[in-house]
Amino acid sequence: MTTTKAILAAFLLAGVSYSAGPLRPTIERADKFGGRLSISADGKYLFYDSIESGRWNVYRGLIGDSAKPKCLTCANNKNQFAGNPDVHPDGIHFVFQMSPPGETGFLAEPGHGWRNSLYTSDLDGHIVQITSSPGTLHPRISRDGKMLSWAEMPGWPNKCNGSAAECRFGLWSLKLADLYIDESDHLLIRNTRTFNPGDRPAFYESHGFSCDGKNLIFSGNPTRGQPGENLGIYTMAIDGTGFRAIYVKPGEWNEHAADDCKGGVIFMGTGGHVLDGTNPQLRPRRVKWDGSSAESLTSEDFMQSAVTYVNRTLADFALANGRIYADAKNYAQGGDAIWSFPAEK
Repeated sequence: MTTTKAILAAFLLAGVSYSAGPLRPTIERADKFGGRLSISADGKYLFYDSIESGRWNVYRGLIGDSAKPKCLTCANNKNQFAGNPDVHPDGIHFVFQMSPPGETGFLAEPGHGWRNSLYTSDLDGHIVQITSSPGTLHPRISRDGKMLSWAEMPGWPNKCNGSAAECRFGLWSLKLADLYIDESDHLLIRNTRTFNPGDRPAFYESHGFSCDGKNLIFSGNPTRGQPGENLGIYTMAIDGTGFRAIYVKPGEWNEHAADDCKGGVIFMGTGGHVLDGTNPQLRPRRVKWDGSSAESLTSEDFMQSAVTYVNRTLADFALANGRIYADAKNYAQGGDAIWSFPAEK
């Protein structure tokens, strides 16, 4: 019987090409369950979450090295989920989500954030809790290491002022705080601010900062009449002014966005593909900051060829070394894998 590894090797050797040239994806972590990820500022280390230990934990591995990664949260895991890491520019400290001890249900997974709060740690496992809330998603550190953004569920019961379709994911807020390292070498926050941009606040998912640190990038459905299944990409200044859409189209699902520092925003979106509620078929796309020139960074040939491994669905990602490192839904192996491929055609 042909093994998954053999199929994978054949796929990589064959490569996939499209009109703009060859696209040669690399499987960075395909062993088991690689998930939400962050890249160190020097471009050498991959921080990601995985459930290979039986619980979601945060791991650190050297990019391009198949050696077993180091689990950074396993020693302090008290039957809880930890994940969605983002590494500080110093390469030592990182922020992540974690559920309370004993909370390991589906909604408590790092990608859903139910009852998750924010924690920081260093590479030696000195963990400090920095927030407490009914729900948290996507902590992101600015490039200079001075600010932290995240999305937070403000309370329970969750009261979203809209229709059932608009409030499918409840009411969330965007959070922004200053980061500092104290005399005990703990990464902490202060001066926390709360934002609910748009004319009908609902779901928000933080995706971090513009490269100049002046703007936040996030996804959500903050406009009246916009259903939860129709997420768009948005921005606003870090003082809460200047809210506007970067890219939103009826019937599309768009999230996981990042400034490419070249005048564009890369995000994962469904494009012209219909969202059926179970398989969004996300793929990397790029759009200019003014919302023009939207394009796919992978061809349909590539997505179809990858169906055995990723079911044509890519999700959370990080940009480094001129490449996109993406969390891919790897149904062939029963979990996720981490792929990388060029950030430009």
